[in-house]
Amino acid sequence: MQLRSASAHRGGRKQHQSRRRCARGVIRCRWLPHPEGSWNQGHFGTGGWPWATLLATVAARIERIEHPSRNMPNASALELYSADELTALRMMRKRYYPHATLPDTDALSVGTATAWLADRGGYVQTSARRPPGTVVLARGLERLRLCVDAMIAARNDHGRTEK
Repeated sequence: MQLRSASAHRGGRKQHQSRRRCARGVIRCRWLPHPEGSWNQGHFGTGGWPWATLLATVAARIERIEHPSRNMPNASALELYSADELTALRMMRKRYYPHATLPDTDALSVGTATAWLADRGGYVQTSARRPPGTVVLARGLERLRLCVDAMIAARNDHGRTEK
């Protein structure tokens, strides 16, 4: 089946549909059968596929972190996180909790590392004791990625002098 976007009506006036307005959520996009082409060649073009692939990769990573942290929290964190990520998590944790005693990166469990990641994403433990969700882990991963990138850049620039 081929799809096309339909224009939305608000107050009897036809609203102009553009990619920017649909992306911002100003109007809702509805999809209808398109008589002339496939849905990816229509109104939105083919530019959505690379973004969808990238977002699917990030979602898979979050799910790969979320499920083992709930099912086997005592496993080694090195199974899910790289050594740089664990070092960055430890550094971020030390910055916000300077007097806490932290385990070495080799001794971190999946549950502890995921709790630290969720903490950076804005997770607040309530009395319901629900585990951190996808959105909180995504925010934490974004902050972790920035810290890891800075660590790698600092490591690569170490020893170089500006001329």
